[in-house]
Amino acid sequence: MAYELNHAECLELQGELDEFLRLSESSSALLCDKGGAVLVDAGSDTENDLMAALTAGSFAATRELARTVGEEDFEAVYHQGEKRNLYIAGMCEEVILLAVFERENSQVGLVRMMARKLRREIIQTLEKMENKTEVVAEDPTVSFVLKK
Repeated sequence: MAYELNHAECLELQGELDEFLRLSESSSALLCDKGGAVLVDAGSDTENDLMAALTAGSFAATRELARTVGEEDFEAVYHQGEKRNLYIAGMCEEVILLAVFERENSQVGLVRMMARKLRREIIQTLEKMENKTEVVAEDPTVSFVLKK
């Protein structure tokens, strides 16, 4: 089962993600569900479907690693590259954030702080959805169905 998101709710999530992008000084970001479906995105990366699928897989693997070492979960995953970095964090049970940022333009501490702010906003947005009705999705891996 999945939850339905309408256009207004998508716009609200988009606004929250756009603000995160601006405040964190990231180059791009996306919110996906745990099945790897893009909910909203912002910034310049063009391979967002692939990035979302890989993000969901990475986050699921990290969750299992946490359990293996006796943790319930890890809050986030940080990948440091020579020029670009990735920050992956769970926003709630169903939503994952991927932020991409350049080493010279932003710092992981700022991205992490803004991700925590974004998490609070997303939780509030999802809690106030009036139409949080479960629906049957064509793809059983998705958590949300986007209604136009």
